[in-house]
Amino acid sequence: MVPPDSSVSAEPAKAKRKNRILGPLIWLFFVFGISSIPGSNTPDLPLFPLADKLVHAALYAVGGFLLARATGSPWLGAAIAIGVGPIDEFYQSFIPGRMPDYWDALAAAIGAMLGSLIYAITQGGRST
Repeated sequence: MVPPDSSVSAEPAKAKRKNRILGPLIWLFFVFGISSIPGSNTPDLPLFPLADKLVHAALYAVGGFLLARATGSPWLGAAIAIGVGPIDEFYQSFIPGRMPDYWDALAAAIGAMLGSLIYAITQGGRST
């Protein structure tokens, strides 16, 4: 009996992993790209009180989901996304007109956990 050619089955798995890494990388560039905008050029969000916190939570929910999907672990995905929040806030301290906000980092952490939870629920025990 001839063993199956493992190189044929390994190629789709490698492509799948590459695609899963691409999403978080695009998300990271987007987050730090937005954070690089000087404060005088950022739009105000006067829709309702704490609207900017909701934006942080939503943005990091996407990151939490993408990172959980990339790593195959909701816990690891959430941890990485949560770690990005304070780094992003620190980075903003170097941008003119921007300042770090601990409440933004907290909103980001909540969003990251929510995104990872959504991944875990939608994954439903399937292997990655």
